[in-house]
Amino acid sequence: MGITRHRNHFYFVMRVPRRFAHVDPRAQVRRALFTDSERAARAKEPAIRAEFLVYWEALAAGENDDAAAAFDAIKKLAAARGFRYRPAADLAANASLDDILTRLEALVRPDGSLAPLTEGMALLGGVELPSADGKS
Repeated sequence: MGITRHRNHFYFVMRVPRRFAHVDPRAQVRRALFTDSERAARAKEPAIRAEFLVYWEALAAGENDDAAAAFDAIKKLAAARGFRYRPAADLAANASLDDILTRLEALVRPDGSLAPLTEGMALLGGVELPSADGKS
């Protein structure tokens, strides 16, 4: 896996590690690198690999029963997808329609399937802020 070329464009391709198969059912992930330069593609590879690993770690941590850890994981997951975590009430009251639609569109994979529930919770504010004692 790694960098592949298809029709003069480069892509990053990586198998989903076994330890994350329970949170991401895809066999592999693929991301367009938007370049026709192999040098530019290879330069982007480490950052994209790290981004996927952070994404999977956050998905896995989101299954944790510890409210503070789960909230932190959800914030990291939202950040890995390019969004700032905002509680659902804040999104409903203050977000623009474009922001909400962008978040919803980000939950649809290129093949038409939907992202895991944990990712939906991260982008749409589905986790409550933990209380001061670390419990919801």
